[in-house]
Amino acid sequence: MYLSLLFGCLAKEFVLGVLLVIDGPSQARWNAVAKAAGTTVKKEAESFMFEVNKCFREMTSQGVDIELRLVNNSVFFFSESVLDDNFLYKKDEETYIDRTEALPAFEEWAKDKKFDVAMFIPGYVFLDQDKAGRAKINTVCKTSGVIIVKPTYNTFMIQTMAH
Repeated sequence: MYLSLLFGCLAKEFVLGVLLVIDGPSQARWNAVAKAAGTTVKKEAESFMFEVNKCFREMTSQGVDIELRLVNNSVFFFSESVLDDNFLYKKDEETYIDRTEALPAFEEWAKDKKFDVAMFIPGYVFLDQDKAGRAKINTVCKTSGVIIVKPTYNTFMIQTMAH
């Protein structure tokens, strides 16, 4: 199953590989958190959440390990790996793409890295980790956001449009 099933009606998609399959959380936990999230997000995000829930019900049943966290009325999906403190993504081993750089630069970098799925969506918040490895909110990017799956690090994040 391709993750494009989730994104087709939301934004222009580009699928660069195959699906991510690793260990998955329990279906009951997923449903409970998703239901709670639906009561806090803005109305325009509800259909988005429905599609997210539908897609991940299928994915988790196949063993995809993605967690859902509700933080300040925003819904985040992420696995163990998170983004760098100061830059959005590593462009290669020594250089980075800053959060302020344009979409074309990200698209080229994502293609080079052969992501399963990589897409920008406006107005997202990024997660980071503190030194103890706990999730925390990083910088709000007002001009660009991202949905990303990187096979190497098993990283995936979504935030709803609720602010």
